[in-house]
Amino acid sequence: MGEEAEKSPKVGLLSKAYVLAVLVALLVPLCCMPFVADGGEAEKRDLAPAPALVREDGSVNPNVLADAGAYLADHFAFRNALVEANATLKQRLFATSAVSDVIVGRDGWLFYEGELNDYWRKETLTDAGIENAATNLCLIQESLSARGKRFVLAIAPNKSTLFGEHMPYYYVRGEGPSIYERLYARLAELEVHAVDLKAALEGKRGMYFLRDSHWNEEGSLVAFDAIRAGLGYLEPIDWGTADTTLAHTGDLDAMLHPLMPEPEVLPHRTALDAYEVVNDAQGVEDNYIVTTAIGSPRGHALMMYRDSFANNLLLPFASAYGTSVFTKNVPYYLGDEQVGFAQDVVIERAERHIASFATDPPYMLAPTRTPSAQGIEQGSSAVVQAHDADPYLAIEGSLSRDFNKDERVYVQVVTKTGESRAYEAFRVSQPRVSSSDFEGQGADTQQGSVIRGDRGFKAFVPKADANVESLGEVRLFVGTEQSCREIETEAVG
Repeated sequence: MGEEAEKSPKVGLLSKAYVLAVLVALLVPLCCMPFVADGGEAEKRDLAPAPALVREDGSVNPNVLADAGAYLADHFAFRNALVEANATLKQRLFATSAVSDVIVGRDGWLFYEGELNDYWRKETLTDAGIENAATNLCLIQESLSARGKRFVLAIAPNKSTLFGEHMPYYYVRGEGPSIYERLYARLAELEVHAVDLKAALEGKRGMYFLRDSHWNEEGSLVAFDAIRAGLGYLEPIDWGTADTTLAHTGDLDAMLHPLMPEPEVLPHRTALDAYEVVNDAQGVEDNYIVTTAIGSPRGHALMMYRDSFANNLLLPFASAYGTSVFTKNVPYYLGDEQVGFAQDVVIERAERHIASFATDPPYMLAPTRTPSAQGIEQGSSAVVQAHDADPYLAIEGSLSRDFNKDERVYVQVVTKTGESRAYEAFRVSQPRVSSSDFEGQGADTQQGSVIRGDRGFKAFVPKADANVESLGEVRLFVGTEQSCREIETEAVG
């Protein structure tokens, strides 16, 4: 008892010192917040805003405490330094990632977590969804070809699709065809002009960054040559050999190591810089970029609908075309105001975003059709809505049954004066996820939408033919243009 009594003051002192040290460690980041920048720009996401006790409408914010917690978690002082230390320890000692969006692979490779569903062959797009996507791309090609445009689709393969041997051993690639392979097989049947970049890049080394989710300059040039060939250009462009180097900070590396990412220094061809930006775009990440080639005009004009894989792809295309427009905006606007100037139209999309072709049909005039109706389909019905989508009238809805593989959807608008015209609609799938990836290009839930499952349809028709005020009814037909059946629909107006 005597010895315990003698030790207790020392134990109590150590306990108090420990508590004091913990309090200091917790309070220092909080107290230093006004004086130390949080460095949030290093992360590929929007940080939590400052909490507000009162909302914009004047009501009390019941979530103020939760908002305050989220704000403190994102903005406390020295946050990035602590994140950096945690990431470095986990990566070097345990070969694991401290960031959920980043996968630490073998041999220094990093991968994006958003590719895993494709890698595992999880069904993020059903067979009906594949059919919807392929049908929509077929209608895009038809519309552009009718206006004298050359069109090609190019899907940029996920990094893990081409370099799965560098994935962690505990991530096992799934069996069976991927969404990429399933879509391309159907596009071939429909004769849609699609360049197989997976085949062009497969087996080639040094095509993608180690610590970025995208291809590098070498990979982008392989893709460029394949896309040009798909557009019908037989003579390749010689960009010469690399005559300098560029340091690139990978998107995945910046997320994992916000304070000390390790740039990759790779060869660069200055011949690829033979263009200038002529709008107010500040860099390749901008949503809308307009360029002209420097020096002698190279002829044709290009319209490219793209995502971040075209950051490097922009260089050769901008240098090869007299005028180029690059846009990330989704859904694609394919009206004459956007594509009228261009002879060539390219849609580039990452493999992990293939589902968007089914969930986000383009904004363009629906093609007119003359469906031959063979009576009414008994037992089937459809929900239909019509709403303003200036300069068009959008007609959309869902069937009560699944589509068959080769079925098309035709909407006939009938005005109150009895005039009518029929159009082919896009086949539309309901988004299956509600979150965006780090590029902000994930599928979003459609608030108030009548699209259900893979049974949806949407058509943009001219207001001159029918507007909300003069619209009498919408009749729906499903099948082929030569033989289809009318589907009972709810009245709209």
